[in-house]
Amino acid sequence: MIEPVLKAIAALNEMVGAGVIEQYAIAGATAVMFYAEPVMTHDLDVFALLSADAGPLISLQGVYAHARERGYEISAEHIVVGGVPIQILPAFDALTSEALERAREETVGSEKTRVVRLEHLLAIMAKTARPKDIARIAHIRDTAEVDLESLNDILVRHQLHTKWTAILERLKEQT
Repeated sequence: MIEPVLKAIAALNEMVGAGVIEQYAIAGATAVMFYAEPVMTHDLDVFALLSADAGPLISLQGVYAHARERGYEISAEHIVVGGVPIQILPAFDALTSEALERAREETVGSEKTRVVRLEHLLAIMAKTARPKDIARIAHIRDTAEVDLESLNDILVRHQLHTKWTAILERLKEQT
């Protein structure tokens, strides 16, 4: 499992080096694995800041063209590297932009990467509030140490505190 992920991270780092994306941070369920017990996922989600010369409209066309030039398979919205589907998501709002900007550096095998901080992951999950996000919030609550002060600061700053409280109440009712 680690070898395919290393190839995926190396491909992302190469995209940064080539100027296709300015920076990226691992997000989603893969990022959760850096903080809590692993959860099931089928892809590697990445928030990215696209190259400044990509134009005023958000387009992944340059990213996909670069991937094709390198011989990577494109499957729906994924770039498949070493068997790992990578979904590159442009930072699309203030929360995801902040999460990308404040991501922490990690080393996986021999590759350096950036990972969205746990508190930002939780805020993003609260914002999207899909059933799998709610389940992951419960999982993280039970298996990881969360900096509650930082989380609260993020939730308040992005007007998500009420939504977070409602999610916690729903989880409390389920137990």
